[in-house]
Amino acid sequence: MDLPIFAINLDTEVDRWEELAGNASSAGLSLRRVSAIDGRGLPVENWDGVDLGNRQGTERARDPAD
Repeated sequence: MDLPIFAINLDTEVDRWEELAGNASSAGLSLRRVSAIDGRGLPVENWDGVDLGNRQGTERARDPAD
């Protein structure tokens, strides 16, 4: 079975993509690149649908001190 492998990559991270694609090719894998959005540049009012509560809950759940 040949499953597609998707790699999410920022357009500005050309070196990172080339390294990843090269390593995958050496391993006999074929990647499909998906252009990423750098969320650090998005205004807070455009964060519609971002589940910050779930992310914070996940981080707390992994904290062994809790």
